[in-house]
Amino acid sequence: MNTAIKHWQQDERPREKLLKHGASTLSNAELLAIIINCGNKQYSALDIAKQILATCGNDFLDLSKKDVSQFVKQFKGIGQAKAVTLVATLEIARRRYEAKATVRPKVADSRSAFEVFFKNLCDLNHEEFWVLYVDASGKLISKQRICEGGITQTSVDVKKIMQTAVSNRAHGIVLGHNHPSGNILPSKNDVLVTQKIQTAAKLLDLRVIDHIILSGNDYYSFGDDGIL
Repeated sequence: MNTAIKHWQQDERPREKLLKHGASTLSNAELLAIIINCGNKQYSALDIAKQILATCGNDFLDLSKKDVSQFVKQFKGIGQAKAVTLVATLEIARRRYEAKATVRPKVADSRSAFEVFFKNLCDLNHEEFWVLYVDASGKLISKQRICEGGITQTSVDVKKIMQTAVSNRAHGIVLGHNHPSGNILPSKNDVLVTQKIQTAAKLLDLRVIDHIILSGNDYYSFGDDGIL
């Protein structure tokens, strides 16, 4: 029989620890336990939180890829209501990260480009292709999702990219897409797509600054690798 959190010493309870010491002092499992709120006859909320985190390597980024049905099917003690709360909480965290800065970010190198793409591509289970449009000083003008699904020469609308670049008076573009598989190395299609866009960009005196492939917290840069 599990000992419910309400029977623990006060200083050991996640809610009381947060009130007394602040949220930053809690472990990932303790924070998740507060959201789960209560356990079942077998497991406390903290036990369930630890079980959930064990399936994603204690990584909230990986956890955010789960949907409501996956939470319900995988974990005892997580019904639909709790699953909805978890998914909503993780979405709030994603949107907080995505909130627009008051100052336009400068895309100065591959790392800064990765950080801009990360907000949109970090936790997707499918591929998406995006473009950053920057001015002469490298500051971001806008970003645009071009397509989703498998990235091929036919799926990426080069005309759309060029039209947006012209309408935004962009001086350069940065290409980016994700690999949900975890392999950040470019495929043959990735290289061909990049070359096709480069060819079109040259006609407009537009610079293709980089092409970033990202997966989770890792990324590959065509520019850093000397391909562009």
